[in-house]
Amino acid sequence: MRIRLQTQMLTTGYPGKVLHENLSIALEPGKLTALLGPNGAGKSTLIKTISGMLPPLRGEVLIDGSNFYKKSQSERSLLVSMVLTEKIIDTYLRVRDVVALGRYPHIGWLGQLTAEDHHKVQWSLEQCCVEHLADKSIARLSDGERQRVMIARALAQDTPVVILDEPTAHLDVKNRVDLMVLLRELAHEQGKAILVSTHDLSLSVDLADWLWLMPNQREFSSGLPEEIVFSEKFKHSFESPLVSFEPSTGQFLLKPKKNNPVQLAGTGIDWQMTLKALSRLGYRVEPAENAEIEVRQGKWITPAGSFDTLASFLNWAQEALNH
Repeated sequence: MRIRLQTQMLTTGYPGKVLHENLSIALEPGKLTALLGPNGAGKSTLIKTISGMLPPLRGEVLIDGSNFYKKSQSERSLLVSMVLTEKIIDTYLRVRDVVALGRYPHIGWLGQLTAEDHHKVQWSLEQCCVEHLADKSIARLSDGERQRVMIARALAQDTPVVILDEPTAHLDVKNRVDLMVLLRELAHEQGKAILVSTHDLSLSVDLADWLWLMPNQREFSSGLPEEIVFSEKFKHSFESPLVSFEPSTGQFLLKPKKNNPVQLAGTGIDWQMTLKALSRLGYRVEPAENAEIEVRQGKWITPAGSFDTLASFLNWAQEALNH
């Protein structure tokens, strides 16, 4: 089932405190949307509002063209599933039982799980790589394992709209990538509309189909990842006195402490590593086609000769560039 969730002139916040006004945005079926922004910008409030947990101050949330807030709780649970960042209350339920809770909107609290329901639970466990924990008490899991279990429960709920608030917060790098790839595949292959609030900027830019950007309270932008990343709003949202964002490489770099720029020619991964390393050492690096320093085919070519490793080049650079 492919369903579109949209807002019309939505105002979010709390009584006496408006965070964002007049938002007319949409979660499209078949697309993974990432919500980015610094802490305190209002991301969680927006997520809770469009998922039915927090009533809008003004405006509407529409799903499949009808007012989401006029639907019963049981109707909502068949349309939208949520994964929040709140710590899971300790319980002695088994992991499999927790994931199976996602099936209750389909069968009711007094219903029995069918073979199809059990298959969906098992599939969800496997997709989130927690099938080996199925018979373990959730109270005995790590934070990262618990987070994956709650994502599995949302998958078992099998709703056309899935909303996740910081789902990668407790995951290691590999599991962050695996989760984002899984969400992208679910959107593309099953036609789900998926929204992920995250601080994983690089993963979002690489894997999301659409970005929502909240630079601060009151401001909001929506667009293709490439459009958002190259906007001034993105740059100003995440820069600090110590760090700047370089759109051409998609990297955050330490701001230079040394005034003289270093011109560096080259392309590819070796050039990107050199750019990052020189930035870490406090140099302002300027890409240039005909620079005296060039990174080419695993060699670092300088006026003093060539070096075979980045480490040996940096040893030379720190001595030569300081004079």
